[in-house]
Amino acid sequence: MAAMGILAGRGSSSVKGAAPENMSPLGAGRAGAFNEAKRQSGIPTSQQPSKVTLNLDKRGNLQPGLIYEFEVPASGGGVKTIRIRDDSGGHDFGVGNSQNRGSHFNDESGNHYDY
Repeated sequence: MAAMGILAGRGSSSVKGAAPENMSPLGAGRAGAFNEAKRQSGIPTSQQPSKVTLNLDKRGNLQPGLIYEFEVPASGGGVKTIRIRDDSGGHDFGVGNSQNRGSHFNDESGNHYDY
């Protein structure tokens, strides 16, 4: 599921085949999930994206949703770009697959924020 620098990481379950943990606050809607993804990525929740691009999977196929890019100060000076991916269409890998998931955001650490 790596796409444009967004990789699997901390939020992934340690049990092989288990669905990754939902990092959204309880009862969060889309805005709450997006703000939590920003907070966990070190982006002020009031900051607007510097760029919005199409959501392409690792094979280059267009997926529902967008990728939001934010420029934040880098340690030691300069700026770094942080991406948050909106998988608005979720994922459906077939009946009963534990990786099926509804609409969510992914941060660069691979955490999932359901909405």
